Formats: sequence, structure tokens, C-alpha cells
Amino acid sequence: MARKNDGATRWQAAGAIVTVALVCALAIGLLAGQRALAERAGKVRESQTEAFRVEFDWPPLAGAQPGPDGQPATWLSVTQREDLTALAMRSLSANPMDHAALQRTGEALLATGWFSTIDSVQRAPHGVVRIRGQWRIPAAVVRSGDRDHLVSTKGELLPVTYRPDASRLKVIYNPCNPPPSKPGDPWLGGDVQAALALLAYVQPTQAFGQVMGVDVRNYVRTKRLEIVTDRNNRVLWGAPPGEFNPGEPGADVKLKWMLYLRASTDYGQRIDAARPVIDLTNPRGIMIDQATLPEGQEPPAPPPPAPDAGKTKTRKR
Repeated sequence: MARKNDGATRWQAAGAIVTVALVCALAIGLLAGQRALAERAGKVRESQTEAFRVEFDWPPLAGAQPGPDGQPATWLSVTQREDLTALAMRSLSANPMDHAALQRTGEALLATGWFSTIDSVQRAPHGVVRIRGQWRIPAAVVRSGDRDHLVSTKGELLPVTYRPDASRLKVIYNPCNPPPSKPGDPWLGGDVQAALALLAYVQPTQAFGQVMGVDVRNYVRTKRLEIVTDRNNRVLWGAPPGEFNPGEPGADVKLKWMLYLRASTDYGQRIDAARPVIDLTNPRGIMIDQATLPEGQEPPAPPPPAPDAGKTKTRKR
């Protein structure tokens, strides 16, 4: 009986050894498989990262021809495009299932102020992420302190500042409020928006080339704007287009007077009549203030009335 028990014990021991060996082999196989899977996944992630890129629907430059690559020309500078692309790359991930990264990217781009809305941040084949949104279009700069701040057509702050007169854009002078706290916010006070409305009204005409900017220092108190010309002369315009000031002619009449001066050789083809100050707010016609003339200089002869615009007179003070 003892020998039978010894045999059974040996078989049991052998079975245990085989079981342990199988478990070890399975464990080794699993570890090897995990390493292989990890290496493969790493290679997949690496290939995805290498192929990962961002494509923006850049805002087109009106009237410009497409570039050599067939893409439309844009008013955004190379640096601004590179900065937006880098921001998107930092916010995104190569994981095609990472939907939170898409939302995070849209929020980051919206915070730059360049977009009024982000329409879509979508993954496309071959690791491409396409971004589309509604761009805010630059219109002018507002001078505040020692910087010129870029603003959109609606007076919203954009994330660019310049040294004075370095932007080559029309300038809005003397706003009643400081710049907004963050890009995308509108400039408060209404005076910046009034100046933008006047610039947009004059822009399609031949007068626009002699306009340096708009001074809004009197807008909040009197609702009157002053055009600053490229010779630093002043054209007292008055209420912006779309607003009414009692006793003033309409914007269409003022523009006709200004275009008359622009075309007249008697006034140097100047919208400011080649004088320091002229006034378009009197319904009787263009008024030239003698007090602004150099000492000893005679006032110019009054110009004839512009077509359908009434008479023009010289005003004494």
C-alpha cells in the first residue's frame, strides 16, 4: 500500500510541476505579447504624430490672386498664422478618439479674439484636423497711450498692437475709454464704432486716400467727429452716417462737398481745401475758419456750391 501511495504522490508532484511550467510559459507569453503590443502601439502613435497637421480656413484677402500653392491670399501675416497653428497643435492630440481635445482647441482659438465663432474643429483622414470659423476683420487702429490697438469692423479689440503710425491703417484718436480687458471685447463708449462707421462711409470714394483718421474727442459730448487728413488738417464732419444732429446737413451732402474739394484745382484737390480747418456741419455750405489761417494770409475765395449741396461760405470769428 505504501508503494501505491508513493506513486500517486509522484504523479501529483509531476502534475504540479507541469502546471507551474504552463503558468510560467503563459505569463512569459503574455509579457512578450504585451511588449509587442506596446511597441506596435508606440509605432502607431509615432506615425500618427508624424502625419498630424492642422488646416485652417484662412480669411481671404479681397481682390487678391491665389498664391503659388493655389490657396487664396490672406490678410493674416505669416507670424499670425504660425502662432494660431502652434496654439491649435498644443491643444490637440493625435488620438482620434480624443473629442475633448477638439473642444479645448476651439475654446483656445476663440479666446484669441480673431474669431467671432468657431464653426467646426473636425478630424479628417491622414491625421488632418480642419478648423473653420467666422473671422473678425481688421478695420483700423485706436490710439490709446503710446500704442495703436487693432480693432475689427465692429470695434472689437484684436490681439495686435503697433507703435504709433506703424500699422499703415486709419487711426481713431482720443477715445473716451481705455482698451477692453481682453481680445474680442468691444471698445466701450460708442465713439470708436462711430468713427468706424464714418471711415466705412468714405472708403469707397476718392476722398479716402487723404484721410489719416478720425478724432472722436467731441463725440460723447456733441456727437461730432473730425476727419484728420494726411497733412494733419481737420475736416469738421459732425454726426456719423446714420445719426442725426439738429442743424447739420445729411451725410450725403457732406460727402458731396468733400468730393467737390477733392476734385477742385482751386483748392489743390484737397478734401481739407488745403487749410488747417474746414467745417461741413453748416447747412449753408463749406465753412473755412479764418482764425486757423496763418497770420497775414487772406482767406480764400468761397468755392461755388457743390452739386445739389447748397452754398459755400467763409466764416469769421
